Amino acid sequence: MKRRRIHRDLIYAASLLGSVAAVFTGCNNKPSTPTSPTSPSPITSASPTAVLTSVAVNGPDRMEPGTTASFQAIATLSDGSTRDVTLETNWTILPASAQAVLTISSAGVASAHRSGVASIAAACRCGGTGTAKQVKVIPENTFVLWGSVVEGGAGIPDATVEVTSGAFAGLSATTTWEGAYWLYGVAGDVEVRASRDGYQPQLQRVTVTQDRMLAYTLTLSSRRAQIAGAYSLTLTASDKCATSLPGEARVRTYSAAVVQDGSRLDVMLSGALFLASAYGGDKFSGRVGPEEISFLIDPYNEGDGINEQLTPASVLKIAGGVFASPSVAGFTGTMSGTIALMTTGALSRSCHAADHRFALSR
Repeated sequence: MKRRRIHRDLIYAASLLGSVAAVFTGCNNKPSTPTSPTSPSPITSASPTAVLTSVAVNGPDRMEPGTTASFQAIATLSDGSTRDVTLETNWTILPASAQAVLTISSAGVASAHRSGVASIAAACRCGGTGTAKQVKVIPENTFVLWGSVVEGGAGIPDATVEVTSGAFAGLSATTTWEGAYWLYGVAGDVEVRASRDGYQPQLQRVTVTQDRMLAYTLTLSSRRAQIAGAYSLTLTASDKCATSLPGEARVRTYSAAVVQDGSRLDVMLSGALFLASAYGGDKFSGRVGPEEISFLIDPYNEGDGINEQLTPASVLKIAGGVFASPSVAGFTGTMSGTIALMTTGALSRSCHAADHRFALSR
């Protein structure tokens, strides 16, 4: 079975599918030539007790590759007055992988390198709550083509979406866990194909004159496996965790009821004391693909993974992505993620690894 890498740094971006139209509503103004940030201005508040309440990032929403632009951090005080704190701010590009798209200096001057999207985060050393501004890097007079690749209502991860004709032929993107993709820098009449091993590819012809959505629905090339039923789930921490996790946290076994609806899988756990929520704690979801089954435990990194109460004072948290294939007893595979032990509400011990072992046995 060909193993596929889970794009964890893009998972949270895919969760924005419902609002992605708003996120990528075009702002086609070119940034002006950057100016040097000014020194912090004094607080103009007449109230000596005014305190900093928030920081906002000012600057362009869109840049072209090869250009630079200045961003300012503007602090708002409790009495409504403002102050430029650009030079008192720690600037960061998020996620870390987006530094290939955009970088920023300590003075707030951003350099655009290649097409894509990045968030410029600002945390003022003077206090207050940090903030971030999303910036799209894209050539002039081109647009963003975005959408999803699904099968049976479930997103297909690691599918390839590629422009196959026109001036932008060869431009491609890989779908996230939920099947989302973004192609930056497309314009005019193009043919765009979505494909993945085990599925019949789909080709669409479109004219791109603005940011727009293009969705794909693929069909399996072979019969889908049926795996619903009762299982025993065993999660075993990577050997790398031998010294970082106590014995009771390294191997956990639960009863697992798997429900299947087309390609979608829903797993409900029992046999332990779980801290359940609407989205996790004692449950997670997955999908049946042509080559493997996959699961995502805590897809948006919000603490909704497996949460087991080990003792009155300790909680075991498990989160990650799983790819598994058929075995004699059921399905076995690896989980890339984190196993953490929380004691009295604070992180006690944890281990992140790409080779935690996952086994569903009948």
